[in-house]
Amino acid sequence: MEGGRFRKIVAGLNATLYDDQDVDLNNLVKYMNRRMRPDMRGEHRWWAIKFYLCEALNFVNVIVQIAITDKFLGGSFSKFGIEAASWSDIEAEDRVDPMYRVFPRITKCMFHKYGVSGTIEKFDALCVLGMNIINEKIFVFLWFWYVILATLTAINLIMRICEMMFPNMRFSLVKFEEFGIRDKKIQPETLSSVLDHLAYSDWLLLYYLAQCMDKTSFAKLVSRMATFLSDEGDEKDSLKHIDDDDDKAKR
Repeated sequence: MEGGRFRKIVAGLNATLYDDQDVDLNNLVKYMNRRMRPDMRGEHRWWAIKFYLCEALNFVNVIVQIAITDKFLGGSFSKFGIEAASWSDIEAEDRVDPMYRVFPRITKCMFHKYGVSGTIEKFDALCVLGMNIINEKIFVFLWFWYVILATLTAINLIMRICEMMFPNMRFSLVKFEEFGIRDKKIQPETLSSVLDHLAYSDWLLLYYLAQCMDKTSFAKLVSRMATFLSDEGDEKDSLKHIDDDDDKAKR
């Protein structure tokens, strides 16, 4: 859906040979610098919307899978894992294995065979359904797998909402990418100045760049973006100073 844009952006940045890496980094710096201009902010809005749509579909997919499986097992799947986990805590004379109720291991069978006189005789017997011993284990695993996926996906969606609402959280997430590195390469003030000039969707791109890029290269990227802001600010101050001088001259 995003048309391979992200792959093109990070292409060559983590190459083993650094001959052309600085050229690629400079191109990326120019690309991100344009995103910090007021008229260009939020250019990645549709990219972010598509990204979040896919993450929301992940959650919808898990819920639909749970509903379909529950329907397939006659409404027994929704509490299947909870009942299976709590079954061992019930007194032996009172407990009924919930897995046995959904997937019976023994059932009554009727066989037809020819008797001595040649007539068909019926025999009642008990049959062991060996496949159900495997089926019950598969569906218990699926129950816990679906629940874990649904929980993690829901937490992820909540985090996305918090990222949109709290700029400090965005700063912490990017800064966290340096966790475990003894020599911190990005100054908090530098990073803060850059993030203040990025729309949320552009921040999202920068955040994933932090995960994909070498830490040294990412530090250079942030530093050069901050330099661009500093140069742009100096240029505005210079133009303002010239305008003030012109006004004084006219007076």
